[in-house]
This record gives sequence, C-alpha cells and structure tokens, in this order.
Amino acid sequence: MNLDLNENNVFPLLETSNNTKRIAEKALNNIIEPFPKFDDIEFKKDFDWEYKHPKVETSYQLYLQNLRVVNELLNQYRETANVEFIFKSKEIIESWFDYIDAGNETKMTWYDHAIGARSQVLIDFVYNAKKEKISIDENRYMNILSKHAELLCDDEIHRYNNHGIMMDKALIVLGLATNNESFFLKGYERVKSIFWVTYSDNGVHLENSPEYHQMVFGLYEGLEEYLQRNNRSLGVEVTNMFPLIRKYYSLVLKPDNKFPPIGDSFHVNNSNKIENIWENFSEPAAGISIIKNKKSLLYLAFICGFSTITHKHSDDLSFILNYKYKDFFVDPGKFNYSTSKFRKYIVKRQAHSSFSLAKNYKKDKLNKIHKTIWTDKFLDSSLYTVVSGYNNGYDDARLRRTIYYLHQENIIIVFDNGTSKNLDTWHQRLNLDHNVTLEHLSDEKFKLKNDDVSITLEFPENIDVNILNGNTKSKWPRAVNSPSSGKVVKTHQILNTKENASEFNDYFVIHLEEPRLLNIFEESNSVQVKLDDKIYELPKFLI
Repeated sequence: MNLDLNENNVFPLLETSNNTKRIAEKALNNIIEPFPKFDDIEFKKDFDWEYKHPKVETSYQLYLQNLRVVNELLNQYRETANVEFIFKSKEIIESWFDYIDAGNETKMTWYDHAIGARSQVLIDFVYNAKKEKISIDENRYMNILSKHAELLCDDEIHRYNNHGIMMDKALIVLGLATNNESFFLKGYERVKSIFWVTYSDNGVHLENSPEYHQMVFGLYEGLEEYLQRNNRSLGVEVTNMFPLIRKYYSLVLKPDNKFPPIGDSFHVNNSNKIENIWENFSEPAAGISIIKNKKSLLYLAFICGFSTITHKHSDDLSFILNYKYKDFFVDPGKFNYSTSKFRKYIVKRQAHSSFSLAKNYKKDKLNKIHKTIWTDKFLDSSLYTVVSGYNNGYDDARLRRTIYYLHQENIIIVFDNGTSKNLDTWHQRLNLDHNVTLEHLSDEKFKLKNDDVSITLEFPENIDVNILNGNTKSKWPRAVNSPSSGKVVKTHQILNTKENASEFNDYFVIHLEEPRLLNIFEESNSVQVKLDDKIYELPKFLI
C-alpha cells in the first residue's frame, strides 16, 4: 500500500476550533489535553499510553489512543506554518508506535472510533511531513496504516451508527489516498447505508440525542464536501435530505436559544445562530414530539419511543417544559460516559419527568419494528394540541401518557393511565430545573418559580404528593441534574406514588398563567374540560 497524497484527498479529522491554539501550544510544551477541558497529562519519555483517569477512564483512554491532540497540532500548523507543530506531532505519533510495537494495547486502542479517527490523523501527518520534507520512516507508517485498513474493512467490528460512519469516512480517505477503489467503495456504500438506517424520513437522527443529530450531520456534510473536492458525491438521494436535517435543529431548539439535553446530550447554547422555527412537530421513529407556541413562549418536548437503543436513556413517557425562556421540568442531562454513580443515575427512569412503575422496563432493540414503546398519537388543531404515547416495555403492564395543551387557555393537562397484572407501585415524577423554587400553596397545588417567571402545578384532590430533595452524598444519588460534563447540581422532584395497585388513572394540570378553576370529566371516548363558560371535548386514547 502506497500513499499518493495531495491537498484534495487529505481530510483532517477535525476543523480548527476555539480550542485548537490552546491544546496545540500546550502539547508543544509537553502537556497533553486529550479532549477539550479534560485534565492535562504530561508527555514525556516512556509516556503512559494506558493512563487511567479516575473519573473519565474510558473517554480519556479513547482520546489518547485516537491521537486527537495530533490533529490539533496539525491544525495549528495550518494556521501558523510553524513546523514545530509537525515535529511535535511526529514525536507523539512515534511514541505511540513504540508502545504498539512493544505489544501493548488497551480496550480503546483498536476500538472502532479510535481506528477511524487515528487513520485520518496519520494520513494528515504524513502529507504535511512530506510537504515540509521532514524525514519519516515511511515503511513504518505504511505498515500501521495497512493494519488500520484491514480493520476498517472488517464488518465484524463495524456498526451502523456514528462510529461506523467514522470508520467508513477513514476508509474512503484511505481509498482515495492510495488509489484503492475497493477501499473507497467499501466505505462509500456502507456510509450511505448507515445514512438511511440512522435518519428518519423527516430527517431526524435516530440515536436519541440532539447533540448526536448535529455531530453526525457534521460528519456527512464534511464528507460530502470532501467527496466533491475529489469529483465524487454521496448522491442526490442523500443530499436532498440535508435541508430536512438542518430544519430539525430549528424545531428542537428551545426559545432560550439552547438545545435540550435529551439522551446523551449536554444543555448547550445555539452557537451556530440557528433560527428557531415555531412549529409543532412529531417524529415517532425518533420518539420525540415538540409543542411550541410563539405567542405564549411555550416549549414542550415529549419523549416516548425509539428506533435504536444507542444513547437511549430510560426517559420514555417523560417531558420537558420551558416557558418564557425559563426551564421548569427538565431532562437531567448527560454527565459523561464514565461508570460513576452519577452517570448510572442520570440514565435511569428515576431521573426523568416520567410516568413509570417502580422497576425497570425493557428496551427492545427491534422497537422500530415491534413498536413496544411508541408515540402513536399527535393531533394539532386551532384549539388544542395533543400528543400520546405508550410504554409496553414491562412484562405484565401497559402504560400511557397523554398531554393536552389548550392554546387559548395556556393550560397543559397530563393524563397518565396504566394497568398491570400485578400489584405494583406507580410513579408520576417531575424533575425540576435546579433554578426552580417551590411554594406549597396547598396539599395538591404548587407554585413553581424560575427567576421572575412562575407557573402553577395542580393535582386532583386527595393525592399524596411528596417533594424529594437532591442528594449527592449517598451511594445512590437522587434528584440531581448534570449541567455540564462531570458536573452535578442538586434539584427537587415532585413525586406522586400509588402503591399496591393494579391500575393507575390520574392527571395533573399545569397553569402557565394565573390558576383557574376547571372541571375534568372522563367519558368512555373523550375527556371533557369545563373552564368558565367553555367546554373542551378532547380525544381519549386507550391504554
């Protein structure tokens, strides 16, 4: 295998960012920051490529092994033309080569993500080293790239998700850089197949995370630009979907100009200045529905269902609520990918504003086909919007949540119904943003306030509602949110529990403005809401 490199067929792993200069200059001084904001580690002779970080061991290992710091060095070289960044890249790479040649490896060394990323980094380095006439042992580089190519072609370790895309992207680059059409076609056909598997017909990425929607689309956009530089393309069938994928950014964006931390996502700002689109939207295949109202500045996202368990949390039948730019009911976030107690908590049903049993439910890997957990109803009229989904992931129980939003009244009604073959414990749980304060107005009524915005939460009479305070000290955390990587803050949860029951049938009301007296009656096929001199007849759905 020989490399025939030019400026068109070289594809840097990552573009220059606000972190590039800092990371590259630290590396020049023998301090490695493996990933932005990760703890530093000193680079020296006999560097410990197996260093185990006490908090983020797996992620830290991954970014060491994929040589991400070298990409930042090469990016800074492109910015400054300072060849010292290439010499330092060579030193770090060949330290890793020595580590591998000695027969060493970690579980991340030949992991799909690392293989794909490192392949691009190595090709990028060889191109720039040759351009600057810096001496390298080309046979050594070609031997290691040959092993990478063999693994990139291996269908046994290839997965149809974002890691598979990284492998295929690297294989496409190797194919063009070595004039090997079989490499190119292998990666090209697989990456197009992944596109149709991982995006819905409405352009929503199916890995249960707004953050991964953006990240994966960035991979495809970058790949298409690269292919076009080499007189290739993913094809119009794929590129015609790009506008729909971009639109989803605007649909899922909250009024406060942040993206919701659903699944493995952080609660991040809209740094790309994406425009907010005030449209209601539902995508059952992705398990997400959005209700927006520009006049009242309402944002509600309902989570129920999935097509893949990748990055999926136990958040079915949960919802988040932002009103007048303030968060009230929130997803707890991501924390990180460690095995810490906080990560284990964040992904569980107890961390979400959901309706559930006091036990875990199963997530069917073929849920896209079987629809065991699904959002099956979404109706949008001039008077109201209703979304409803069910969770049949328990062995002997069925649960349904239906959310009604009455536009003119600015009232939300949440109905929860369930039936079980056993005497179970049922939970209605509301996870609050950590900035929300509670005022107990009565046994069943609460005033929730975030800064200068308040809403009122009302349960029916004779409901025993408890307030759970945040706890970070115990073995099992409770009521905590993760606002950023590796960080947690204590919050509060509102919990309605029904014990030793085979059925559950309750509702609660969210008054976005001053609370008003309303009467709710369930009929066989409808829910009637009497409010002042108005009667709303709303559709009712079976469990």
